[in-house]
Amino acid sequence: MNNSALIVIDLQNGVCKADKVIFNYENLISKINKRIDYYRSQSLPIIFIQHEDSLLQKNSTAWQLVPALHYKKTDVLIRKKHPNSFY
Repeated sequence: MNNSALIVIDLQNGVCKADKVIFNYENLISKINKRIDYYRSQSLPIIFIQHEDSLLQKNSTAWQLVPALHYKKTDVLIRKKHPNSFY
């Protein structure tokens, strides 16, 4: 039995864009997308976690996942309000 799942945390416009500089951003997104594609090909769960606060308001542009991600509406999406995803 395979108990694997992929968790993609806080890859949102307001976290990864704007005035922030993410080291090697394009390569990072490419590697994450390859992992997403692999998990999808194996029918393993993919979970996207989005932070929500006064700067990342639900449904705002900043709150949205970065468009380059291979996210599908059928993937699991979890909203969180605490800065730590594992709290």
